[in-house]
Amino acid sequence: CDWSSDVCSSDLEFAPFLAVLFLLLGAREPSTLALWLMGLATLARLLLVVSLLIAPTLRAAHPLRFIGAASTYAFGAWLCVLLALSV
Repeated sequence: CDWSSDVCSSDLEFAPFLAVLFLLLGAREPSTLALWLMGLATLARLLLVVSLLIAPTLRAAHPLRFIGAASTYAFGAWLCVLLALSV
């Protein structure tokens, strides 16, 4: 994964965004749903890292990479909705 590729740069930019979401939601007595989504988003990020480590080459698509990235974005979107509803 070279640092100029779209996959790496978008994934690197999303991690701090998730951290800010976790902090903002966590500071407001998060609901059980928010806590579950935070945990699942963290697991999705770990799955993405594992997929990058086990892939024979980073140039080819890997199913676990897709699942990890798509899950990260989905859980992040749900967390954004929860944050918007809590304001």
